[in-house]
Amino acid sequence: MIHILLMILKIIGIILLVILGILLVLILAVLFVPVRYKADFSWHGEPDLSLKASWFLHLLSFRAIYTKEGLKFVVRVLGINLLRKHDRDALKDAADAVKDGTEDVLGQEEQTLYDELEEDEANFRKSAQERKASGGYVEADEGNISGGTQSEGTNAPDDPETDGEKAAGKDTAPVFGTLLSLPGRIKSRAKALWEKLRFSFTRIRDKLKGMQAFALDKKAWLEDEKNQASLKLLYRQVKRLVAHIWPRKAKGSVTFGFDDPYTTGQVLQAVSLIYPFFHKQLAVYPVFDDKVLDAEGSFKGRVRLAYPLWLAFQVFMDKHTRRMIRGFIK
Repeated sequence: MIHILLMILKIIGIILLVILGILLVLILAVLFVPVRYKADFSWHGEPDLSLKASWFLHLLSFRAIYTKEGLKFVVRVLGINLLRKHDRDALKDAADAVKDGTEDVLGQEEQTLYDELEEDEANFRKSAQERKASGGYVEADEGNISGGTQSEGTNAPDDPETDGEKAAGKDTAPVFGTLLSLPGRIKSRAKALWEKLRFSFTRIRDKLKGMQAFALDKKAWLEDEKNQASLKLLYRQVKRLVAHIWPRKAKGSVTFGFDDPYTTGQVLQAVSLIYPFFHKQLAVYPVFDDKVLDAEGSFKGRVRLAYPLWLAFQVFMDKHTRRMIRGFIK
């Protein structure tokens, strides 16, 4: 009995060890097996871009292709395209909808907008008809009102002397009133202008004081030795991360030319300033007698997940840097 129990425990232990071994292999593979990427691009009147990424002997692979026809994606697991079935189902549904006559010409949003426009047009026609039906009565009333007003105007003759006196009084009264109120108006406007200027100067002074206080605060923060050490650590880690992700191999060529040879020479002169840094990876071919622009190139590299995690762990272990990053995030 004990022998059988020990045999069962032995089998269970072997199974657990196999599972733990598989998990350990998977973890190590995720951390240390690199993700390899490659990009190819060209321009010959039309863009053409291809981006590939694979992991673990193409166990997982991704590909994106951009051409004039649009953007396409391909995702493979063990060589099986995961997006092919989805594309086939979508094409099959569209074909069935067209075949059965159930597919709408317009989408849902377009159909809703079309229905609203039809409803607004119907309401407008209805209101136009109502206004047309009631237009005769409105014109008749307006004719009566204008006729009454005209008859009243003919029954009341004007007195020339009275009208002259009233006109003279109306002409002189505003002039004296304007002259009397002119000093007060000038004083009030000058006072309002002074208040605006003083308010503007106060705001500018407060802003300058705030900027000065902010500059002094940041200067003191930058002069702190702990902050300087944290900034140096972050700069060093970011530099290492960029060097790790940066492509290992790259090559390309650019052929360009303009209608004016002088313009081509100026562009070539500007490119020559940075060309020494990329002369091994980039070839430049100027054309002085034709207008042309062609470019092609490729680059590839690899990324191991363990290295970025190790860099992040070193930053996390520094207490002051961790506290500073947390303060920036908040």
